[in-house]
This record gives sequence, structure tokens and C-alpha cells, in this order.
Amino acid sequence: FAKGANGTGSLGALLRAFKDAGVNLTKFESRPMDRATNFETWFYIEFDGHLHGMADRDIFEKHGLVWLGSYPRSDG
Repeated sequence: FAKGANGTGSLGALLRAFKDAGVNLTKFESRPMDRATNFETWFYIEFDGHLHGMADRDIFEKHGLVWLGSYPRSDG
């Protein structure tokens, strides 16, 4: 999540955006932020797609997400 996006319903809104765009989430993990004072959490999301895909890019821009990278998918 972007900074400040820790309010009620923000996680649900993000998950709904992926669902509405038809993007398949393959992994969802949470970790506490360093020096967190109010239980702030980082979320790491893996999904089928790429930042250059239109729906994926729109979700990242709208929700202020940070792209950490990508790797090729193996269909074998």
C-alpha cells in the first residue's frame, strides 16, 4: 500500500480492484513495518500479469503501489 492507505476498507478495496480487473493473485503476504508504532504492515503481492499490462498498471497507479520486480512464468 501507499503511505497513508491504512484506513478501514483499504485492503478490501485493493483486493477488489484486482478482482474487478480479472487479475489472478497467486500470493499475498504481510510483514510488520520496521519501527512501526501502530501495527503498520507491508503487503507483498504476487499475481499473474505484468506492470506493462493495462489493468495492472492502472491498479498500481490508483492505489500508489510500489513495483518491486517481475520474473518469467514457467508453464512447464
